[in-house]
Amino acid sequence: MFWQYLQIGVNKLAKRGTTKFKSNIQEKRTAKDIKGKTTIASGSLCQRGDVFNEHFLVECKTTEKPYYSLTRKVWDKIVKEARNSNLRIAVMRIDISDSDNPMSFAILDEPTFTMMCYGTAVYVLDIVDCNAKSFRVSADRQHFVNSDVVVGSFFSWSDDEKGLVQIDWSDFITLYRKRYGLDDE
Repeated sequence: MFWQYLQIGVNKLAKRGTTKFKSNIQEKRTAKDIKGKTTIASGSLCQRGDVFNEHFLVECKTTEKPYYSLTRKVWDKIVKEARNSNLRIAVMRIDISDSDNPMSFAILDEPTFTMMCYGTAVYVLDIVDCNAKSFRVSADRQHFVNSDVVVGSFFSWSDDEKGLVQIDWSDFITLYRKRYGLDDE
């Protein structure tokens, strides 16, 4: 009961137009998309991450810049939290709303992407080997699922054998529903 009041209080604190307000909306949309739940106080208490369901722990980020810089440290933290949360799979949702055409992306590791795409043709738009501490997730790359073809960008840090994949959020939801038999919903 106390936690329900806390959640209501956290949502009321965000003023319209602020990043926190946009983040709250993003988290609610994400929970609806994956048929999950938002985390009380956005992961600052016991449960980590912003949204979770039985398969995924999603960390949501929103920015008004034309890109989001994803660092290795942030990704490793999310993966650790997901593993400690009943072995869920780490996913990031990044909303970029710097223009009249806001974009929403999913970032997931390559093995998860491969598992979700089983039986689906994949076209690699670009491959980025990142020697820096971060890489930019941006709307410059176009992604789509069309006729069972998934288009995405692959990123990897030089010392890591497996990379990360950036695809459009709606494509991630399409793959999620197909993979877990939720096509009819």
